[in-house]
Amino acid sequence: STSQIQAIEVDDITAFSSMQLNAMRTDQTAALTTQQVKSLTAAQLNKMSDAQLAALELVDVASISTANLAALNDSQLIKLSSAQIAALSSTQLRALTGAQFGILTEEQIKGIETRDIAGMTNGQLQAMSLSQVTAMSTNQVQNLGTAALASLTPTQFAKFTPAQLKAMTSSQIGVLTAVQLNGLNSSQLQAIDPSDVAAIRANQIAGLS
Repeated sequence: STSQIQAIEVDDITAFSSMQLNAMRTDQTAALTTQQVKSLTAAQLNKMSDAQLAALELVDVASISTANLAALNDSQLIKLSSAQIAALSSTQLRALTGAQFGILTEEQIKGIETRDIAGMTNGQLQAMSLSQVTAMSTNQVQNLGTAALASLTPTQFAKFTPAQLKAMTSSQIGVLTAVQLNGLNSSQLQAIDPSDVAAIRANQIAGLS
């Protein structure tokens, strides 16, 4: 029963084999305590089914160590709900490799908390697909770090919608490269807030064709 699962000592959970973990029903997986989930090894988590991982409570997902989170395979990662993704801390999100970040669904990207967006690494942003870039909310875009934003490829940057570009701050506009700006169409350029236009440097303007 679920109450019996919760009564299992942390040391005993750690000793579970992959076969024993896989034999647990999703309601039993959901019943695991935060300390039990936190104690699972990377190898154990990696062998859990997609359905079992998806059944974990939000507080339990937030307890997974960065090393264990990075050990999840692609199939497991994309089955996490947007709410579970939102439950991850900035530190946990930064632990995801660029390859892992690149396979997240659009809904999962939308689920990332605005406060955690600023912590994204250059590698994670550069690994984002074009549809992931477009899926970001204006609040998320506004909180992207300037160094990370400047690291986007021209092709990625050209996928920002007029609304996303309008949401960018003067600091963000000021770090863009001429190549990035040159990839925008007239509608996108016109969408940049007039108060931010002053942040565009002479060398950026000179690069526009």
